[in-house]
Amino acid sequence: MNTDSIISGLYGAANGRIDWETALRQVAHALDLWVVQVVGIDARSGKLLFSAHGGEGVNTQSALDYVRFFNTVDPRIAPSLATPPDQWMLSHEHHDDAFVASSSFYQDFLHPHGGGHMAGAKLLEAGHVQYLLACVRRRGEQPLGPAQMPFLAQLKHHLGEALRNEAHLRQSHAEMDVARAMLEQFSYPMLLMDDKRGIWQRNAPARQWLENADVVFEQEGHLLCRNIEDDLALTRAIMGLEI
Repeated sequence: MNTDSIISGLYGAANGRIDWETALRQVAHALDLWVVQVVGIDARSGKLLFSAHGGEGVNTQSALDYVRFFNTVDPRIAPSLATPPDQWMLSHEHHDDAFVASSSFYQDFLHPHGGGHMAGAKLLEAGHVQYLLACVRRRGEQPLGPAQMPFLAQLKHHLGEALRNEAHLRQSHAEMDVARAMLEQFSYPMLLMDDKRGIWQRNAPARQWLENADVVFEQEGHLLCRNIEDDLALTRAIMGLEI
């Protein structure tokens, strides 16, 4: 098992470099699981906000069926939300054979598609959103046991951190949209830059200013001055802001 590659994939999905299905499929393959699923639940309404899957049990029809209806009767969600963050919700300990036999979720959805026992956990609470992890075995296979728990604990930690990063990036992008709208209100050139001269945002006058390139210009996303002395003065000014 290439643990580093699997964990890297989780952060890659959170950063948008790869899709979540690819990252979760790697986890499912490493643990020989039917499906690995991450869901977001609105804590106020209990509604499903999103669902990401990876593994051999993933197909378009089952994913649609879950999102459209079966998430509303999924008996694994409530005990997963109620389980302390440092523990796992093991479905076979919560749902005995009699319960499974009478459950429409198990009988009409999970079992016909090939799914079985689940180990679930709460990953993160961010505002009104609660993120859950589900590691699902194939139908007829034994539940996950003590041998898999050390890696599952590691997986849970890094998934939580990856989702926290994803939430931060979304917030940052939203703030950038606000900054873009603010800059566009000015009639003179305005730039939003970082301490390395990287240009993040520019308004319309600034775009025209940079295109003329007589005093300043952009090179590979960075602001430069035509005059060497001006360029040094800009460097000093930026450094002075950090003091």
